[in-house]
Amino acid sequence: MTMSLSDLSPKTMTITADTASERAYLPKVETLNNKLLLADAGYVDFDYFDRIHQHGGSFLVRGTKSLNLIIIEARNSNGRLLPKLVGKKLKEICRKTNRSSALD
Repeated sequence: MTMSLSDLSPKTMTITADTASERAYLPKVETLNNKLLLADAGYVDFDYFDRIHQHGGSFLVRGTKSLNLIIIEARNSNGRLLPKLVGKKLKEICRKTNRSSALD
């Protein structure tokens, strides 16, 4: 479903068979300029995300437990930068190694 966040109304919706891959119905990256894609964990595709970024779009996708990405920027709940986390992988960070109040 494509939904307008400005007027909170659906714009388009596609219904497919359970056997059809939902990835085939993702929006073309060219249409995502100045738009935000919200997707579930089944849509993790780094090449697609890179192309969205190249076309001026943004994305927010729930990650799977197997993701272990490198942190490029971290902030606490007050917005203060946490430079000690930069360059580390997600799974290297835990309460034992970091006392920051929010690690989500």
